[in-house]
Amino acid sequence: MSKPSKTKSPRTKGVSAAPATLAAVLTALELNSDLGPTRVRDLRSAVKRVAVLLGQEPAALRLDLPEISTRLAEINPVAAGMTAKRFTNIRSDFMAAVKASGVTSIKGDAKAPLSPAWVELFRRLSGRRAHLGLSRLARYASFRGIEPE
Repeated sequence: MSKPSKTKSPRTKGVSAAPATLAAVLTALELNSDLGPTRVRDLRSAVKRVAVLLGQEPAALRLDLPEISTRLAEINPVAAGMTAKRFTNIRSDFMAAVKASGVTSIKGDAKAPLSPAWVELFRRLSGRRAHLGLSRLARYASFRGIEPE
């Protein structure tokens, strides 16, 4: 009698091995009963618009937020035929759509409490500008257990 191979992992019911795509976000938004029809329409529009801006169909775009963010950062809104404000709103609604869909989790470091070491560093900083400049880094680092040194 042979042992099962260790390279195979058991499949969990309801979990797909395929990477999530923007099409999965669109589908999940339709099933979200917490959102009103107008909000669903707006969020779906943002997801579709991001796909158009990146030159691919939603089903062909992996839901890789760092990669999507990098690719969107390379786009000039004026060259794409929209104002900078409209482009910012599309990006914001896209992130809201991903979060509302529940297809992937978005890291919760934006509201993570600061570690005692970061609190002490902020106490020693004199200006508000320094606090504003370091706040995202401090929360990111605190969330991951990285202390200032």
